[in-house]
Amino acid sequence: FGIFTIITSFLILGNYFKNTLFYDYKVPRWISASIACGLPFILFLIGFRGFIETIGFVGTVIGAIEGVVIILIFKNIKKLGDRIPEYSLKIPPILLYFLIAVFILGAFSQIYAW
Repeated sequence: FGIFTIITSFLILGNYFKNTLFYDYKVPRWISASIACGLPFILFLIGFRGFIETIGFVGTVIGAIEGVVIILIFKNIKKLGDRIPEYSLKIPPILLYFLIAVFILGAFSQIYAW
């Protein structure tokens, strides 16, 4: 049952990452699918044999990338939006940069620990 949980969460996050690359960054669909699903396979071929460790590594790095991307999208939408929203969050830019730093440091700590 545990392996089913890991596989389904990986597939959901991989699909989410593929769609982010495709729709937000206009990366062709086959390249975005290759990046999202091919990275764990490439790591396995290089020599990372532990399934759980590989998925944890890829999940941490891709999760950090997604977190930074979401923050940057939020920041750009505030500037580029032409419609007045019903409700707007007033988040100081220093907090956004702090969150980006946390995501990047988390990814580097996972890479260093690997």
